[in-house]
Amino acid sequence: MKHQGILKALWVSTFVVAVPHAKANLSLLSTKEATFEQQKVSKAAASRAEEDLREGRIERVSRQGLEVLVRAALLVLREDGHASYAARKEREWNTSFSLYSSNGLGALDLGDHAPLSQWVAGFSSGLESRVDRKWLKLFNLYDLKIFNYGIPVAVRPGGDRRTGKAWGEKEYGLHFVPVSAASIYWISNGACSLTVAPPFSLGCGVAALLSRYGMEYLVAPGLSRAIYRQFND
Repeated sequence: MKHQGILKALWVSTFVVAVPHAKANLSLLSTKEATFEQQKVSKAAASRAEEDLREGRIERVSRQGLEVLVRAALLVLREDGHASYAARKEREWNTSFSLYSSNGLGALDLGDHAPLSQWVAGFSSGLESRVDRKWLKLFNLYDLKIFNYGIPVAVRPGGDRRTGKAWGEKEYGLHFVPVSAASIYWISNGACSLTVAPPFSLGCGVAALLSRYGMEYLVAPGLSRAIYRQFND
């Protein structure tokens, strides 16, 4: 896979995401102005997602993040020469699992602690067997596992009432923190990507990564404790 190609695949403004934002015309902006605009849009999306998390809308935020990530992974598969596999997986996602399908993530078993979905597990394995690990790591596509194994706990701080399974504050944090950080990253990246035209797209990844680190190390640990205690005290 060519470096230039995968950058285009991930950051060009063709994401279909669950983050509503008007498409801005940046074609006449200088690189500096465009980068500033990207960072502004990315930070705004991250702030909205953080507010949702603080308000307890954990499932909504994680759904949005997973949606963008799956779209990005499909683009990488196509760019890496696996168009047929990507097309098949996209049809499956759109039909049964996407936010835009009639079923949405409601079709997935959120009560199953490990994993969230066998489909996501299979898609993650298929991606890893087809795309070089350096690209998976560089573009955070391993986040599929964070979502798949973290969401079932993160969206249920009070435990799973259907199965009677409960988790302590520490275990909850081990799931909530990475899920919230990954969600912030993909939501802000997706929103930013919708506003840009090549070649002004690199700023999206940088801004999203900063938002991710801020959530993971500064915000999410305390927020995790507060949410857990709200449901268990």
